[in-house]
Amino acid sequence: MALHFVLDGYNLIKQTPALAERCLEEGRTALLALIEKEGLRGSPRNAVTVVFDGQQGLGGCPSGENPHVIFTSWESADDKIKRLVDEAPNRKNIVVVTEDREIKYYVRAAGAQVLGVREFLNRMKTQGKHNAPPPADKKYIPSTVEDNITSEMEKIWLDQKKKDRTP
Repeated sequence: MALHFVLDGYNLIKQTPALAERCLEEGRTALLALIEKEGLRGSPRNAVTVVFDGQQGLGGCPSGENPHVIFTSWESADDKIKRLVDEAPNRKNIVVVTEDREIKYYVRAAGAQVLGVREFLNRMKTQGKHNAPPPADKKYIPSTVEDNITSEMEKIWLDQKKKDRTP
């Protein structure tokens, strides 16, 4: 199932320590570079839309496909995010990333998902590691296989402990 992440650009910049101290244009550019560099969409199938208040500055933020960048000249970014959720054909696949309480309530009530900024960053970094190709010189075990092995080992180990305790 592909997800569509709708990012509240202002909140992401202000809640990310590496970006918070930058001026507006530098913060926007650095956020978009971070999304691309770190693969902050979890899976290549997922889409990312970043919504910024106002107009594109002179610095020239890219307006590509992924992440898709929206500047809201005639409405607030909050209203644009709400409208994107309302217009989505399948709201269950929409994940809005924000710290804005009003947007969180609205999005949940509309049937979409919400993540806080830190939760989003942590989750995407973790998923990115699992999606990375294995190094050529090392063996790779998918996380689902790891979980199965761990579960089997626990059963064996716990059964052995029970046998050792029985006289």
